[in-house]
Amino acid sequence: MATVREATFDLLRRLKMTTVSGNPGSTELPFLKDFPEDFRYVLGLQEATVLGMAEGFAQGKGRAALVNLHTGPGLGKAMGAMITAWHDKTPLVVTAGQQDRRHRALEPLLTGELVDLAKPYVKRSFEPVRAADVPREVLRAYHTAMQHPRGPVFLSIPMNDWDAEAEPLEDHDLVHHTAPDPDAVQRFARLLAEARNPAVVAGAGIDRAGAFHDAVDLAEKLAAPVWQDPISPLAGFPRITYSSRAIFHRPRRLSPTRSPATTSCWFSARPCSSTILTHPVRPSWPGHRCSTSRKTPRRRPAPPSE
Repeated sequence: MATVREATFDLLRRLKMTTVSGNPGSTELPFLKDFPEDFRYVLGLQEATVLGMAEGFAQGKGRAALVNLHTGPGLGKAMGAMITAWHDKTPLVVTAGQQDRRHRALEPLLTGELVDLAKPYVKRSFEPVRAADVPREVLRAYHTAMQHPRGPVFLSIPMNDWDAEAEPLEDHDLVHHTAPDPDAVQRFARLLAEARNPAVVAGAGIDRAGAFHDAVDLAEKLAAPVWQDPISPLAGFPRITYSSRAIFHRPRRLSPTRSPATTSCWFSARPCSSTILTHPVRPSWPGHRCSTSRKTPRRRPAPPSE
């Protein structure tokens, strides 16, 4: 029968989680023993950096990334980055080595309340009841992290679990995406079609859904201004494009006391392409209008003649 380590690595291969970001210690050494050659361990010198690297990797790949931290101190130092991953809705499977099960009753060094420490900034925080449950809990952590809304999941793994025996784990095909109600989509489409002065507020959810270019098409079709979240983990709408005949309009229903420096607005003046303008100064209200022309790229100075 295979060991927990062998069953887990086989599972990670099937999940395409062969890149591990971590800063290991003694409680993680049993996991790293006989580390497979087809896996890559990306070492970081501080746990917050490790989790940040994994978050960028997960966002770039579009699937959950694996993080390996060192028991309580390592998890504690990573919690600031964990909060960021939680708000960014980044899928992560975060593991930390726990003290040997046989020693836990005496509360020796490196014993920690890891499950409680990770809360509440994970979708699920758990420690397997049995050593044989580790591969199944890793699989559950992956699917939980990938299910929308996505986010980090924490798993505490006692260090002596890796050498225990585990049964082979069967694969299950799961769909992580959800679909909107068709009737609700039709009602929303009618509302947009009948709106006199529609506006679009773009956030990170657009990019998470792979609808970046669709949002541009929608704004162009509606000829609607677009406001974008000033602090966003992902780009829900192009921040700067240039147009030779772009016109900026500020809808009258917005408060004139809001700082234009923090608002990016978009308007497509037919027959031009889309543009985004951000005002560096506060314009006069009401009835303000400004225009811009295509910017000329800055040229490099000519080299001195000999």
